[in-house]
Amino acid sequence: MSDDAFHFAMALPEGWRKRPIPGYSGGTVYSASGGFPRVQVDFSAKPLPDAAEAWRGAEPGAARSIKGYRGLGIRPVEWKGYPTVADWSFERQQRGQSVRVLNRGFKVDANRGYAVMITCAKDAWPGGSARRCGRPRCAPSPRAADGPYARTRERARRPCGARAEPGRPRSSGLGGAAGGKPLGPVS
Repeated sequence: MSDDAFHFAMALPEGWRKRPIPGYSGGTVYSASGGFPRVQVDFSAKPLPDAAEAWRGAEPGAARSIKGYRGLGIRPVEWKGYPTVADWSFERQQRGQSVRVLNRGFKVDANRGYAVMITCAKDAWPGGSARRCGRPRCAPSPRAADGPYARTRERARRPCGARAEPGRPRSSGLGGAAGGKPLGPVS
């Protein structure tokens, strides 16, 4: 699956499709049914310099505004050589279900930041592994939409593909839902 509006490509389970978020222009949701499991990808042209600090700054608003919020931790991680990456794990009530969320925020460069939020039913997430809830094989590979570094659609379909390529996105994609703040270090 590739998404030219948000400048990324990622592998998704067969049958999953894009499901826009009404009233929100900073990202989109992918799922098979519109329910769970699901992956939300948010984009920003103005990522913050520290992903973990960005999550810590968003958490108080999330705790106030997300029904049944229970924080499980925020931690910086090393991933694909990006300059700053952090995972924010929490549980919440959504659509009448208890769900578990892994929200990975990362900065590609000064003009591209992403948050990839994997959500599934809490009981489908044993031992903290997202694999059993239908998680894609990897998070999106941000890419340039055009220019000499543009990837072909065939290459973009490779699971856990290449790292981000240099390039400037065409949309700002600012917005958010975590207590009125973006869902990642992408404010």
